[in-house]
Parts: sequence; C-alpha cells; structure tokens
Amino acid sequence: MQNGKEEQVLTGILPKHLTISRFVKVMIGTGIAFLIIFAILFGISISNKLPDISSSIYYLYIELGALCICGVAFLLWGILHLLFLRKCGFDDWVLEIANKYLGTQVIFYTHNRLFIEFSRTGKEVDKRDFVSTMSDLSDHFSYFYINTYIDLGYIEVVVTPKQPVPTVAPYKFDESRKDWNNIYLGLSINNTTLKVAPLTWKLNDNIKDDKLLNTLPSTSLVICGGTGGGKSVTENGIVSHISHFSDNIMMIGVDMKKVEFNLLQGVKGVVGVALEVDEARDAFVAFYQLMDKRYKFMATAGVNNVYNIRNLTVNYYTLFGREYQFDEIFCVWQDLDKTDRNYEKMAKMHPDGRCQTFMTIEDIYNGLKNNELRNPKLVEYRGYNSYIKDGDIKKTTGEFKVKAMILLIDEMNALMSSDDYRALDDIKTALGQILRLGRAAGVHVCIAAQSITQGTINSDQMNNIQQRIIVGGFDDGASARLFDKDISNRSKPQIKGRGFCMSGNEFYETQFFFFKQARDFVFDEDRLDTYNNKIFKEQKFGDENAEVPKECFEGFVEQIPNEYIQEVEEEPEDEFGFYGYGREPKTPSRKKKQFTDTFAVPKNTKELSVNKEEVIPDIQEEHSEEEKKIFTIKTDEVSKEEGKKKITFKI
Repeated sequence: MQNGKEEQVLTGILPKHLTISRFVKVMIGTGIAFLIIFAILFGISISNKLPDISSSIYYLYIELGALCICGVAFLLWGILHLLFLRKCGFDDWVLEIANKYLGTQVIFYTHNRLFIEFSRTGKEVDKRDFVSTMSDLSDHFSYFYINTYIDLGYIEVVVTPKQPVPTVAPYKFDESRKDWNNIYLGLSINNTTLKVAPLTWKLNDNIKDDKLLNTLPSTSLVICGGTGGGKSVTENGIVSHISHFSDNIMMIGVDMKKVEFNLLQGVKGVVGVALEVDEARDAFVAFYQLMDKRYKFMATAGVNNVYNIRNLTVNYYTLFGREYQFDEIFCVWQDLDKTDRNYEKMAKMHPDGRCQTFMTIEDIYNGLKNNELRNPKLVEYRGYNSYIKDGDIKKTTGEFKVKAMILLIDEMNALMSSDDYRALDDIKTALGQILRLGRAAGVHVCIAAQSITQGTINSDQMNNIQQRIIVGGFDDGASARLFDKDISNRSKPQIKGRGFCMSGNEFYETQFFFFKQARDFVFDEDRLDTYNNKIFKEQKFGDENAEVPKECFEGFVEQIPNEYIQEVEEEPEDEFGFYGYGREPKTPSRKKKQFTDTFAVPKNTKELSVNKEEVIPDIQEEHSEEEKKIFTIKTDEVSKEEGKKKITFKI
C-alpha cells in the first residue's frame, strides 16, 4: 500500500500499541521459562551430595549467559517486527466501510491481520457478513473472519492477497473421472485454500473431493443471463456432462423457443425434448410421478435417500435388446384422443395426429398388458421407429442402480407466459413439489431464463433453490432477486463467460467453462436419428452438412409413419350439389380408412412376416434397388369395429 494512502486512511490509528503489548508478553513468558529451567538445573547440581558453591555459581553463569543471549535475540526480533514486519497490505477504504457499519475509529494491524474496533453502542451487524462483504468488494485482497474479542471490542481478520479469477476457462473432460454427481460449471477461488478450483453443481453428497469448491448439494439450479452472456454455453456444459455419464443420469429438455435443444436428439442420456406446452406439462408431471414413486420405494427399502439403497433386487424390462430399470423414463408417441374436448386445439398443434409424452418403462409395460395404451411408439430407439406391442417388452429382475433425473428448462419466461392455464397449473404444482423434495429422490431441475421475476419463479420456489447463477451483465434488480443483495457494480460483461454463483451463503465470482458441442457431446451411434444430427456430422465427418455414407445405415429399420385418412360423416347432397335443405336425409356415407406403410429393410431380407390375427395384407408391389427392397402394404378397413384395431408388422 502506498504511504500517502496509508497516512490518509489510518489517521489516529496506533498500530504499534498492539505490537508492543505482544512483545512484552513474549518477554515475560521467556523470563518465566528461564526461571523454570534454572531451578531444574540447580536441583540436578546439588542432588545426592552437599551443595558445591563453585559448581552452583558455574551453572548460574551459564543460565545468566543464556538469558542475555535470548534477551538480545528477542529484542532484535521486536525491533525488526516494529520496523518492517508490522505493515499489512489491505484496501484503503476499509476504515471508511468499518466506520459506517461497525462504528470503527481505530484499526490495529500486524503483518497479516487486522484488529478492527467495533462500537457496542452502534447498530448491531453480523461481523462475519461484514467481513464477507469486504472480501466480495475487494479486487486485490481476501478477508477472513477469525474471532471476536468482546471484552476488548475488536474483531480479528486475516488478510491475504486475492488470487485472480481466470479470464478464460476451456473445458476438457477427464476420462478418469468417477464423480458423476458433480457437474462442472466453471472456475472460481476456493476461500479455504485461496487457489483456483472448479465450481460444481453437486447433485448429492456421496462423493467428496477436496479439490472442488465446497458447494452445497442442491435439488435445483437456476441460471439467469441475457443474450450473449453465456447461459446457453453453461447449459451445453450440463448436457455434455450427462452424455459422458449417461449410465448414471438421464435428462429431459424443455425448450419453448424450439431452437436451443433441437439438436440434442441422439445425445446419450437425453430422453427427449418437449417443444410444446402440453409436452412440457407431461414432462413435469412425469418427473413428479417418478419422485412420488421413488419415495414409496424408499419407504419400502427403509432409507431416507435413494442413493443409500444397496443390494436390492427390482424389476427390469428388456426392450429391443436393451435392459431398462423399472423407473427409467421414455419419450413415446400416442395418437390424439378424439374424445378429448381439446382435440381440435391439439390437432392444430400436432397435425400428424400424434403427440409425444413421457412414461416409465414399467408404465408402458403395464399399460400394454391392461390394454390402457393406444398405439404407443418409442421414438427412434436404436434406429427403430416402430410400434411397441404387448410381447415386445420382457419382464426380468436385476440389482437396483439409481439414476439421477434432470429436467433442463430453457427460457422459463416463455413457458410461464403460455395461455394454456390448465397446463401451467400442473407445471407450477409439479415444480414446487420437485424443488422441495426432489434431491432425496434423485430428481433435479435446472431452470434457465433471461430474467427472473415473481411470475417466473415465486418466492416460495426461490427459497428452495440452493444454487443460483447469473452470467453476463446484470442490474441491481436481477442481483437482488437472485442473491438478496446488490452486486451489480461487480458485473463484468466485457469478460465473456464471467458470472457469479451463490451456493447456500457462499458467494463465488466464476469464470464459466466454454463448451464446444462438436467436441464435448457424446452421441449414441446405435440410433438412426444420431446420423441426422448436424452436431454429430461435424463431430464424425468434419462437416455439419456432410453426406452420411450408406454403410452407416446398415442394420437400421425405419417405419415411415402411417398416412391416415380420418373417418368423416358427410351430409348427403342432391343432384345439383346442394345439401338437403328441406329434404329427408339419406344414410350417411363413410370414407374408408387407408393405412399405407412403407418399410426400408436390409438388402438380404428374404421374408416379411405379418401378425395375421390382426390384418392380412395384400402385397401389391415389390421394388428392387441396389441397397434395399421396398415393400408397400395397403389395407382397407370397411367396418367401424375393424377400424379400432392396430395394424402391426414384424420385420
């Protein structure tokens, strides 16, 4: 610190007083130690014989000489301490801030400590919060509260030079990592070690690492940031982590803008993406139902946290060659329910006559067994786009392995501004319950929005969010909403990726990791939709518009969706083309339903077998090509009853 600023700020401060008092205490302690040592040596000299005057004087001379040497050494140390070591570097505005909040008039300091006076007659403030505020405001020093001396009226504070937060934080996944429950977000300063350390979103507390920041395990995470602030990049980091640990984590994305998550199809661990309000509602409800089911399961197992379940046998289900645990969620398609009063509205949103929803594999199995599901279809699983039928899912058993479920919501503001109030009511109810109870059940929510308002996340919900992030530039309103204090003067929008994170009561300035999708996403290459993903094409072939080689598609079977002609009752018309005005109506005519299914099958396929109990097709034509055979199957259904039957094919 410059001498001019020191003299200006520390006017009336007497830094030597405390130092001299310490020196006196050291000298008194040394004298007492000398007397004890002298008594011991003198006792040894006269033991078992008469006192020897000459030897006693000899020992006395030795002790006096040692005392003189120690005294001179301590005197020199005291002089050096007073002249050189007493100075402590700290911010020149500390006295002003301390006087404002603590009524401080005097600050004593040594080489690394401040002793700040506080007024007992002044307003009561939390000493720890005051010191934490000083540390947050300082760009050069970190302040750590040590102790309060009530009888003297001082608080003791350690001062250390502050380690700067890096301006760039490139991310590279370490293949040796095992801590799947720690999602890396960025780099910050560890308040304990004063070193740069990764900041993580900790899903549970089962794995501890002293190299990471000591963040609280949190059910939920909220990310606030404007356009270009780094919010989407942080979301990509979460998706990247999930893709590397897809055996432990599953994710459903909600994107009302329909542009952020549209390229997540095929990414490992991503179950599906909801792009409409009704689909978002189903995702929230599915998470809530899964949480409720897991709590009942935990009660049966006798534990209070799903991560504590050990050596328990549960139901597994085999579908198309893969095994799934009973609580794993799938994205399935279902025909729109024509009896639903909102059918017309849904038909406009889903012109193909189907909408996607989210169900557990166990619910699909039970629904098929009980005939409660109408034509469910698993979305592009391992390249298939075919109907799931009763018998496709085989029930087995296996050891329980917990999977964390993450609901990642982009642009929460757009979702909450929907005019579908019925769906919003279900979303708000499910969200509130998940925020309160989700962590113990392994169900988590990440909310991203450009701004956080009462309409986006109410106060009750915000109180249950333990980890909050703001990136880019922000004003005092956003700061107060997220952190309950104004730190807008510390925002650094000029540093791309710079933001702040609060975990519990701890506050961290953070440089968030930069993720590149083509480098950091891991894809499931056993799925057909993966090869249509632009990110995968860039990752695999070096160009997002690359033409995928034909050999990559070998072994996949794709069922093209049905061309569906809906049954329509027509009013009879007369010979002039006018409808029956004043005439007796004729029997209503009815159009036939026609289903046309085209299958692309491998070249060496010799047979196409059909479930004859449901339909006997008429194979009308067969086309041979170089790489594949095309079978076109057409079936006409005349009766209304027959129209209710499912048409299923096996390849």
